[in-house]
Amino acid sequence: MANFTEAEANACTIVRLEKKMTGGSYTSMVIGVNDADGNYYDWSDIALKEDATKAEIKSAVSTQLQSMSKQPAPILTTYEELADKGKGETVG
Repeated sequence: MANFTEAEANACTIVRLEKKMTGGSYTSMVIGVNDADGNYYDWSDIALKEDATKAEIKSAVSTQLQSMSKQPAPILTTYEELADKGKGETVG
């Protein structure tokens, strides 16, 4: 699988952004994103500072995604009603 391109990374949506604290001290930023295909990726970024700006966070997210393999679009499962095949009728 290929890594994210810059355009694909920048099109992702941040859906999780939490400071991880251990014993009351900041340890990392936990980040989760959805890509354009609906795939979810998450990781813990120990390089981001607790007081990182929005621009710094977005830059770090884009950089991280470009180093990751992009998952293929999930296969969509659909169901089709078979009303003319006996649904609603008694079995016997």
